[in-house]
Amino acid sequence: MKIKEIEMKSGIDRATIYYYEKEKLLLPHRTENGYREYGEEDLITLQRIKLLRSLHLPLDEIRSLMKGNGSLRDTLSKQIGQLKKEEEDISYAEELCRTIYKETPHYSDLDAEKYLKQIDTISKEKGGRYFKVQDELPMVFDPRIRFAARIIDLFLYGLLWNFIRTFLLHQNVLDPSNTERLILWGMALFLTLILEPVFLALFRTTPGKFIYGITLEKEDHKRLTLEESFQRTWGILSKGFAFGILPITLITLSISRIRCENGQIQPWDEDIAYRIKDYRYHRNLLAFLALILVIGMNFLLSVFYYSPPNRGDLTVEEFVENFNHYREAYDIDLGEYTLKSSSAWDSDYDFRKHYLPSHLRNAPNFTYSLRSGIVTAVSFNVDVRDTDFYVDSYSNYMILMALALTQPESVFDTALNAHKIIGPVGWEPFKPFEFSEMGVTLINEVEYEGFENNFDYMRPETNDSGEWDNSYRQTFTVERQSMEEGGEYR
Repeated sequence: MKIKEIEMKSGIDRATIYYYEKEKLLLPHRTENGYREYGEEDLITLQRIKLLRSLHLPLDEIRSLMKGNGSLRDTLSKQIGQLKKEEEDISYAEELCRTIYKETPHYSDLDAEKYLKQIDTISKEKGGRYFKVQDELPMVFDPRIRFAARIIDLFLYGLLWNFIRTFLLHQNVLDPSNTERLILWGMALFLTLILEPVFLALFRTTPGKFIYGITLEKEDHKRLTLEESFQRTWGILSKGFAFGILPITLITLSISRIRCENGQIQPWDEDIAYRIKDYRYHRNLLAFLALILVIGMNFLLSVFYYSPPNRGDLTVEEFVENFNHYREAYDIDLGEYTLKSSSAWDSDYDFRKHYLPSHLRNAPNFTYSLRSGIVTAVSFNVDVRDTDFYVDSYSNYMILMALALTQPESVFDTALNAHKIIGPVGWEPFKPFEFSEMGVTLINEVEYEGFENNFDYMRPETNDSGEWDNSYRQTFTVERQSMEEGGEYR
């Protein structure tokens, strides 16, 4: 039998079994690979130890019985006298001692399973703790449970950091750079150091441990102090995670897993009672659902990220803030131009621009239609004549103008429908169109002569005389729609 099977059959946890081995009360067979192999004799020995410890016999007395240095009857007679001196109710233990005394003269004949069933029955009926003898502080050695609980906690702390990134730093949590991924990992560990001691000191558990029914406390069932909780968490991060230095972290995690498999207590868990309520499989389902929930929350954060920072009626300054937000959100290239809160363009000085015509040297000037200080429409005009230079596409400006002025009906609206603006405008910036989406109407009026449409720019053509006789006119307008009764735009 492997350790898990003998745990189940004997009803003794792994830590206690290993403790009995350390005390030389149990000597399991070792395979060539060093793994323990338990036989039926080991199971009988454990059952006998459990029974006698349930009767509060000291381990030294049990060891003497196993070595044949004492009589079972003499030992039980002595124990009966000792039990009478104790203050708590030991009547059933005394009765059981007398029963065993009468029925079993020798240790080798002791049928522990028979009496353990009687003890389990009376314990359930009376709800007492007398027969629950613990030879070692409880500990959870299953590395899968411990790792899963830790992963849930790290995901939650990472979610908290993503909240900060979304609402304070205005960053997209679903498209992080490699640097942002490293920062996320570091912040998850940092928040672990800050928050886990608080959870343990106040609630004896953390969110991940709570799902698995795990509590951490002192031997006397008291809460860990904040200082003790912090020291434990510091030990985990330093010795178990190597402060998040990934190559070393993989090594330290492997060492921790081996400790668990060998029934060794982790350095940060010494003198701590690590209790688990049960090992039911539904807890794995709860853990899986918790991870799905965290992932879903991260998706919702990205939805919030794509929502405009300003909704409802917009001033010019708020329109500009929306404009710049979407420029960053969708990573739209405007070159060196930046729209300032005053609605003027700012750009770095470049002497080469002096050799370019005005339509290539400057960003389009926005014209605002206002009603009581509220923006109702934004437009720009381009008028180019008799030039030998190309006319570049203004699609990026057009897209940002439209998105900045939209009136999304919900936080999901922009994330789900922005492509209905980005696609048509991006693909056909030189064609006339008019359509409405998300509470705005986009009107593109384009007339040109002597230019060839090359998708993202207009190339000038010469006339029969070899002269540049051409013209390009564009007026692009984004208008806000008013809302009719019933919640529809018109």
